Amino acid sequence: MLSVLTVNIGAASQERARLLLDWLARRPEEVFVITETSAGPGTSWMLDRFRRAGFTVIKTPDADGERGSALVCRVRVVQDLTAEFAAVSVPCRVSAAVLGTEPAISVIGVYVPSRDRSADKTERKQRFIRTQAPAGSRGAAIPRVRPRLVRASRGSAARPRAAGTGAGRW
Repeated sequence: MLSVLTVNIGAASQERARLLLDWLARRPEEVFVITETSAGPGTSWMLDRFRRAGFTVIKTPDADGERGSALVCRVRVVQDLTAEFAAVSVPCRVSAAVLGTEPAISVIGVYVPSRDRSADKTERKQRFIRTQAPAGSRGAAIPRVRPRLVRASRGSAARPRAAGTGAGRW
């Protein structure tokens, strides 16, 4: 069974990123979908530590102070799908990959823009959702719900194929 955990890190400072990394390192999930990443030192430090420990990190660079998403995978990634979402109104908010599981599974991390009652923010969020439709029409399922812990098996149970152990010094 493949397990996935979604975590909103709230553009973590480096101090908070250390605490998050310590917690995540003890988690059993094979894939972490990390939302509200930033171009700041906390996100950079944490994702670099994951890479050094043998995880695969899929992350579209943040632009203009935007927050985004990242995938951190213990299982082998066979294809980075992030380019499929280049036309999204805020591309850094989407990270996507095909995992080397049997059967292969696509994982898409999405950090949807927030909306208050202002017309500008409502339109921004609606535009973001509309611009995902072309990528979704090519077969990628676009989530429309708030992230939460997901444990799922598909048919004959997706089995991870190792990329690295994920064990190592942080």
